[in-house]
Amino acid sequence: MKALKISGFVFLAILLALALTIVFAPSNVKLERIVSVKASPEEIYPHISDLKKFNEWSPWYKLDPNAKYSFIGSGHGIGSIMKWESKERDVGNGQMEIIEIKPNESVTMEMYFGQDDVPAYATLALSPINPAETEVSWNFEAEMTGFSKLFGLMMETMLGPSYEEGLNNLKNTVEAK
Repeated sequence: MKALKISGFVFLAILLALALTIVFAPSNVKLERIVSVKASPEEIYPHISDLKKFNEWSPWYKLDPNAKYSFIGSGHGIGSIMKWESKERDVGNGQMEIIEIKPNESVTMEMYFGQDDVPAYATLALSPINPAETEVSWNFEAEMTGFSKLFGLMMETMLGPSYEEGLNNLKNTVEAK
């Protein structure tokens, strides 16, 4: 009986800790990764502004090369959309749409994952270091609510390495040309 009572208290303590974490965890999640590429912004921009070129350097493409991709629009420019469907858990289903462009400077995309009605945003920005080198930053931002706030606490661990890999893939793709 004593063991049951102790187990009940432990269970309640875990529930309380979980509830407090959800209440006090930040709602806004931000992540940024940066890489230096030996190329001008004009050389890099076509690789980040065309959704049809995204899989050339995407860290998720190799996780499921059999995923189904479809495009609405030309692939580049505001309103262009890329949708994907995958049975691979780490790729999943979703879509991203270009919502803002600054030629040779930045591209911002609005993303939806699975059935989630809450958008997330990613921006790829180019900052020249000198005429032959550019800093590329990849930013992620999302508002989390309820239980998703727990995922927000793990975003650095879950998404950070993928952003690093993607930026290194982009660097290698651009510098190889």
